[in-house]
Amino acid sequence: MVLLEALALGVPVVARAVGGIPEVIQDGTSGILVPSPEPSKLAEACLSLLGSASRRKELASAGTLRVVQDYSVERTAADVARFYGGLLRGLNNEKLAVSR
Repeated sequence: MVLLEALALGVPVVARAVGGIPEVIQDGTSGILVPSPEPSKLAEACLSLLGSASRRKELASAGTLRVVQDYSVERTAADVARFYGGLLRGLNNEKLAVSR
């Protein structure tokens, strides 16, 4: 959630490419991802971003757009409804198969 909040606020993100982070951050587009075991790469990415106001602005704009397009309340609600609808359909199909 912190990554989504940062993106929504227009904060350029540098993060390690671990867990679900690569699902949120598009490397080089909406943020910068670095390999997990390399702290020097994380430092390099941060310093590079500090040295380029235009790159920070570019990443911030793309990150905000990503949140608006892919993580809006409307989209998230539709995704949750689709998920639960699929579960219910599966349960109904299972009940039909058992009753036959």
